[in-house]
Amino acid sequence: MTIKISYRIWMFLVGVSYQFSVACFERIDLRNWLFAIMEVECFSTITLIKKTIHFILIHHKSMYICSMYSKELVKGTLLTIILKLLNDNDRMYGYQITQKVKELSEDKILIKEGSLYPALHKLKSEGLVSVETEHIGKRVRHYYRLTEMGKQTKEEKEAELLDFIETINKVITS
Repeated sequence: MTIKISYRIWMFLVGVSYQFSVACFERIDLRNWLFAIMEVECFSTITLIKKTIHFILIHHKSMYICSMYSKELVKGTLLTIILKLLNDNDRMYGYQITQKVKELSEDKILIKEGSLYPALHKLKSEGLVSVETEHIGKRVRHYYRLTEMGKQTKEEKEAELLDFIETINKVITS
């Protein structure tokens, strides 16, 4: 089934997509935001808009992070987090790592695939993790495991991060 929409409606939907990502990062109450959008458009397009907004909500939820902490804070600690998790859990695959971080941080840190896999590839290229490939049906799953050098680096990175946290705490509370 092909749905033809006007240029005006198309641009509106593109705007909805952009506005949702802004709303997500600025933590705007989305229910009020959706009602405001529906009032702007004419009644005949509301059904199409509702379906499109539903798609956009699902798409954006899976693609973007709305975590409590800034990307810069998470980026600076991501390698240490991965090393610690791999040390504690022997071997893990990417999705398992993201879910464990989400669980342990009580949904305050949500790692995107676009951040996780480059970090894992960096750790692999530095010889800190090894990768095991396992075929599960038609899927290929890559399990990551710390090497001996990775275990030593984990200790160093963890000590460095804890020292940094103490230093920041001193700076902020003085």
